[in-house]
Amino acid sequence: MKRAEMTRYPGLCLPALLLALIPATATADSIIVVPGSNAGYLYFPASTGGPGEEQTHLVSVQKEDGYTDFRITSLPAGIDCDASCDAASAELPLGEVTLVIEGNYDLFGIQLPKRGTWSGGCTSAMARTCRFILTTALAEIVRVKVPPSALGAQIPLGADDGPLVRYVGQSGGYHLVAADLHAKSGLKLSESEKKVTGATSMTDGVVNTDTLIANDSGARAAAYCKNLAAETGNQALGGNWYLPAYNELSLLQGLSPAMLTDIFGTGDMKIWSSTEKSDGSGYRAKIKKEGGGFEKMEEKEKNKTDSLTLCFKRINP
Repeated sequence: MKRAEMTRYPGLCLPALLLALIPATATADSIIVVPGSNAGYLYFPASTGGPGEEQTHLVSVQKEDGYTDFRITSLPAGIDCDASCDAASAELPLGEVTLVIEGNYDLFGIQLPKRGTWSGGCTSAMARTCRFILTTALAEIVRVKVPPSALGAQIPLGADDGPLVRYVGQSGGYHLVAADLHAKSGLKLSESEKKVTGATSMTDGVVNTDTLIANDSGARAAAYCKNLAAETGNQALGGNWYLPAYNELSLLQGLSPAMLTDIFGTGDMKIWSSTEKSDGSGYRAKIKKEGGGFEKMEEKEKNKTDSLTLCFKRINP
């Protein structure tokens, strides 16, 4: 039986097996990292074995954009592209092949596994593995996206096929995610311009959200986040969503202008926080147009409809 032969090229490499997530603490939900910014590809030129020999096919893998700090291996064995490798290839037996990503992000001392988005011949997406059936007729590109940081990356909530959320950072001892795919425009913080509810915490959006709802029947933005699963019809989002407090929403300034443009577009964007001033007006984040990035937190009357409602959730990896 012909053994798989491997050739390494100085420009190729692909993602591998991810480590399990750290067990959760408290009551927060769990996440799985899904990278999102750097693309790699695989190419499968045709080849066959001789009479009586096992048929194989050449599989080549590549990492792009200069980010190589992860390992990619294959099952059956043959490809092993570590952090120092940006490309590799090997003759693999025909049949099922699995490519896997190995490596973790270190976020505030917590290890979050690296994952990739796959397309082309792979049947899995936003996962640590890429599985496909290798045949002599297969010759196509499979793209893999792995960002250098988990900050700002989209991740599936709870499972590989869970709803996508975005990691925004740490505040108050919690890791926070935002449901940016379910952000809603046109909702008021209150029907009243300056209704005082007592939602004045700068750090605790959960408390603010409950206070707004309990003391203001017109707190539409807070109510939307509180009932996000029902509001969107996506029960997999689960509960415990809330409108972020001033400091929590300020985490957006840690995301690059390019990332913010990818999330919110190129126009000016205002995003509600759940924190109100003592006079009853509210605070919101302002994102500058044309990729300018996070500008400032500003005061605004709560009955405006020109702000976006972006819901947050506390999670444990």
